[in-house]
Amino acid sequence: LFRYRLGDIQVRANRAISIYLFIMVVSIPLIILVPIFNSVLDLSPLFITAFFAFSGILFALWGFKPFSRFVEGKLLGITIPPEDLLPAFTSKITTTFSYAQLDQLLNLDILPSLLIRESVLIGLTTNLPLIISTSNKELGTPTLEALQEIDSSKLVSSRQSDWISIPAWIKIILPLRGEEDLLGFWLLGKKDPEDHYSYADLEFLRTLGDATTSAIRNIQQKDQIRLLYENGIQRQEQEKETLARNLHDLVLN
Repeated sequence: LFRYRLGDIQVRANRAISIYLFIMVVSIPLIILVPIFNSVLDLSPLFITAFFAFSGILFALWGFKPFSRFVEGKLLGITIPPEDLLPAFTSKITTTFSYAQLDQLLNLDILPSLLIRESVLIGLTTNLPLIISTSNKELGTPTLEALQEIDSSKLVSSRQSDWISIPAWIKIILPLRGEEDLLGFWLLGKKDPEDHYSYADLEFLRTLGDATTSAIRNIQQKDQIRLLYENGIQRQEQEKETLARNLHDLVLN
């Protein structure tokens, strides 16, 4: 998926495909119908041509957007239109309270819409790597030692020749850094159509990475609170058992 900036407008390859197919769908019936109407109706050929041209313009204004979404969804696997991707992700990420929900959001909505086919999201829990999300369980992941060699101060790291211990499928490493600590890494690989990550792609992924970092932080904090709550209940149960046992012994004595 390429982005070319023309002023403030970004033209995407998937939109170009939609435009091409839409022109074909509209123009082929016109090419067939115009000669037929010219031969049947006793009207000026210029009038008939102008009428169909005007009708085609109206149909394009009304029908292109739903047609484009149909093509992007059915042919390209894009579940969220590009212009709605960031607002949709921001909205959904705020209601993501578990790693399973985060994995589902990335693999069902975000990655297909970006045409990214290989992805692994790794979280660091007490400095131990935890696979939060993966597009393919067979994808190899770097060791903790290999990840520690990556310069996590960079917002995005493209594949470099010194990544000897990093699996070859990984093309982009996006460190997920909180305010004070490193929460994980987002590893990205194959991307349609030509495995190319443009500058605009990387900037967009940085924005998604920031939101993902906040989601991971919220999930970790929720898990910590739940663990403290469960430990508190367990401690209360133990205290109750100890008290009951002491009372029982006192009665017997």
